[in-house]
Amino acid sequence: ISLHTTQTQGYIPIAAKGHKESVYALAMNEGGTILASGGTEKVVRLWDTRSGSKKLKLKGHTDNIRALLLDSTGRFIE
Repeated sequence: ISLHTTQTQGYIPIAAKGHKESVYALAMNEGGTILASGGTEKVVRLWDTRSGSKKLKLKGHTDNIRALLLDSTGRFIE
């Protein structure tokens, strides 16, 4: 996953390392500060888009994650 920060020169990519397999689903909160990702590893990861750091890893899914919905606050994921 590559996140971007806004600078006066444009966008600067930030490598967000965490997924080792395919990512099928992405969702972002209304403010654009939290990104949720999921895919073939059967986990959901939450990222801070400002720093590119991984904040949380949610385990327990029994199948690939193909869709995500993050509420505007970033508190709830479906």
